[in-house]
Amino acid sequence: MAVSEDDSLRTWAVESARNLAPRQYDTSTHDLGFLFYPSWVTAWRLTGDDEWRTGAIRAAGSLIRRYNPHGGHRQRGPGLMDTLSNLDLLAFAGEQTGDGTYLDIAVEHARTAQRVFPRADGSTPHVFDFDPDTGASLGPGTVQGYSPTSCWSRGQAWGIYGFTTMYRRTGETGFRDTARKLADFAIGALSPGHVPVWDYRAPQQPHDIKDASAGAVMACGLLDLHAATGRHTYGVPKRERHRPPCSHTRRATSRSLMFLSCE
Repeated sequence: MAVSEDDSLRTWAVESARNLAPRQYDTSTHDLGFLFYPSWVTAWRLTGDDEWRTGAIRAAGSLIRRYNPHGGHRQRGPGLMDTLSNLDLLAFAGEQTGDGTYLDIAVEHARTAQRVFPRADGSTPHVFDFDPDTGASLGPGTVQGYSPTSCWSRGQAWGIYGFTTMYRRTGETGFRDTARKLADFAIGALSPGHVPVWDYRAPQQPHDIKDASAGAVMACGLLDLHAATGRHTYGVPKRERHRPPCSHTRRATSRSLMFLSCE
């Protein structure tokens, strides 16, 4: 809608976003950031209609109800890598309302994820379990990856994107460094086709099924990381670090499914 100025696309986008209205009150999922930031926050920025802004803030209010202070993570149950990409909705709500609680919860969740998810080599499990009553760490798990010791590529991509977002929102260099660490692992694990395999440690990788959605998220995360980390990365001009893998992954994914547009 914003790129083409095609009224038919605008109408479709508005109708699609309005269908999400009942989900403003949904406390059963961590996916409200996925749902409301690209739709309602974007609609508000494009139209100025406060209905969209108010609904996005209301969705953020539902999201923070899932926060578990015992584990320092924003989940009723295990922590998932996916959740990192939902945190920007909380940052937006805090910015718009002046209520620091939203960003405080987002930061606490990100710090907890930073503590328990990244392995020494920069890979991550999909899930990390906590005792819901005490907050005690129970260990890694998975729902969509191959195993608790593997690395689901889409979760890895959510981590790159999410930690970069939290760095942009807070300026905490630890989030930037974690995003870089996850990015370096994912870049190193890419096969020559530049579309991630569904799990970087599945037995048949790198010849297993590819995940174009992981490629889309990874490319967007790398573009964001490239833009957010200043002139140099690791002392190397950033155009020689994260931008080329992003461009290769973006083009490869676009050729595969013709849907990716990160610029």
